[in-house]
Amino acid sequence: MAEWSIAAVLKTASGESLTGVRIPPSPPISLCEIAAAKPAEVVGPGPGWKRKNFVSHKLINIGIWVAIVGVAFGVAWYKGYIAQLSEYVRQTREELRKCTWPTWDELKGSTLVVSIAIVLLGAFTFLADELFQHFVLWI
Repeated sequence: MAEWSIAAVLKTASGESLTGVRIPPSPPISLCEIAAAKPAEVVGPGPGWKRKNFVSHKLINIGIWVAIVGVAFGVAWYKGYIAQLSEYVRQTREELRKCTWPTWDELKGSTLVVSIAIVLLGAFTFLADELFQHFVLWI
């Protein structure tokens, strides 16, 4: 009995649960909590130091990605891909200006024709399916 009590005291002191259930760690610090923290809480060693370290790692990651995107854009510019893309967009706009677009009445008429065709095709498919089903059950 005394050994169990000492073991229980040691487990309690080490943070282990007596029931065998593992207590999960606290969730990571969110950016909202970092933004709401006072400057005195973030500066210096201690609990706030982790927040400051977290922010500096995030800023380093953002800086690396900005550099990668900048280099990729620079390479694309140097090789002329940006100029080709802008020329493509310019020519596409020019061609779209030459197109004749339907009037509102033509658009409504075409929409009506397509809607009727969809309903007729659906009805035909349904009737053919029912006919084949009755034929298969008859056999």
